[in-house]
Amino acid sequence: MRNDRYWTPGRKTIATAAVALAASAVGFSVAAQDDAPSVDVHVARQAERAELIRMWDDLLAKDGEELPDTSTMSTEEIRVAWGREYAEHADASNDDMGVDLCSGWTVLYDLRCW
Repeated sequence: MRNDRYWTPGRKTIATAAVALAASAVGFSVAAQDDAPSVDVHVARQAERAELIRMWDDLLAKDGEELPDTSTMSTEEIRVAWGREYAEHADASNDDMGVDLCSGWTVLYDLRCW
């Protein structure tokens, strides 16, 4: 009975603890996935696009300008155009809108500043 010598009480305890730990880790990960909110990527992009268009329209409405046709523009093009318009309005108005978006710690983590 060579197997009896290998599985000593200490090794059995360690093996049992390892199996229990692995099983609980799997259980926690499955539970965490079930609780995570699921948002369709397409829906999230549409919401981001709609928010950018709304902000751009609000910015242009301050000066009585009209929003250009955004139906053929990509979300990235809208983001760039809104940013450009925001910078122009900030320079023209000389108020608190004139904050440099790429200053301080933002330079480190915002990809638009790289």
